[in-house]
Amino acid sequence: MITDATLTKRQKNVALEFVLGAGFDAADFEWSEVDLGESYMGGVTLYSVSCLTHPSTEYYFVFGESSVKCSPGRRSKVEREYKVDSWNVKFDNFRVWLQSLRHEVDAPDLWAEVGKEREVSDAASSMVENLPFTPSEQKQILGALTEIKHYLLTIRDTQTEQRQFIEGQFAYLIDAANRLGRKDWLNILVSTLFSTAFNLALPPENVKGMMQLAAANLQWLIGHAPKLLQ
Repeated sequence: MITDATLTKRQKNVALEFVLGAGFDAADFEWSEVDLGESYMGGVTLYSVSCLTHPSTEYYFVFGESSVKCSPGRRSKVEREYKVDSWNVKFDNFRVWLQSLRHEVDAPDLWAEVGKEREVSDAASSMVENLPFTPSEQKQILGALTEIKHYLLTIRDTQTEQRQFIEGQFAYLIDAANRLGRKDWLNILVSTLFSTAFNLALPPENVKGMMQLAAANLQWLIGHAPKLLQ
């Protein structure tokens, strides 16, 4: 026999307030009912409980009768807390889960970005000649880098140390364009841009914006492989 322990409408409404408060779009979540076994008086009682899933990541939070189960957890991918009888405590756990989910959603996929970096490096290696930039091309690069740097300085409130880091990275790229061939410089450009994004802990949408801006401003250089910078 399965005992119904699903959330009431009012309890789901409270959960919605927490979801919105964490900065999520409620439409990105789905409710379902799952069976969950819980120990009671030396035996196991099977309950039908409410589960809130974030389909795009497949992470979830299960409101049990006297426990909660979630992914991601604070210490591991899947965690379960027992003897959670109070709804205040359940929602405290739910709030913490939303924070963990927020961090997971906002975190860039560093392995994917490393793959992109390798693709661009391969594209640069495929260039027939590693010719130096002409004075006119160096001016174009200066303009492109200035625009990308401005983007990074304005998308968030940067601290003095972060601003100095950004300025240093782009000063290095400008200097490199004056002394390196285009193949070598393109490799350094991509590596430096990704390194800058990682050090600033930029969210995925800002990393994408930075790379699209680079692609648009350096179309004349990357030519046949513009998508690799997007």
